[in-house]
Amino acid sequence: MHFFLMGAWPAGMSAELNTIRTLVSMHTRKLWVMTVFIILTLVLGLAKLQHAMELLPIIGTLASTWALFRCQGLTVRCVMWCATACWVIHNFWLGSIGGTMIEGSFLVMNGLNIIRFRRMQKRGIDPFKIEKSVQEENPSAR
Repeated sequence: MHFFLMGAWPAGMSAELNTIRTLVSMHTRKLWVMTVFIILTLVLGLAKLQHAMELLPIIGTLASTWALFRCQGLTVRCVMWCATACWVIHNFWLGSIGGTMIEGSFLVMNGLNIIRFRRMQKRGIDPFKIEKSVQEENPSAR
């Protein structure tokens, strides 16, 4: 609602779709479901586009949709980090102090976790072992 109240319709639509998409992606990673969310993001996000900076939340949503449905492990986190960077830049441009601070904190925390996970991998520790075993147990989710 925050973005709608600020008149940032593309960001509002992207935020709404992000919520629904994240919930759905916890239950399935099917290609057709990802395609539906990508089409919805493009149609609803681009419909009210008024400034080039409003493309950033759309790009971020597209990237995070692809990551949640098609990537695993550290790759998901890296793509999501880039998507978050799009939101931070957009929120700063929009003048959303709270949005910038929230997304900025996600950017910092996730960046630190990416570094930590990468260091673990270099030491031979798999921080995504549980994630992999869940996916192997439920192959029908793809």
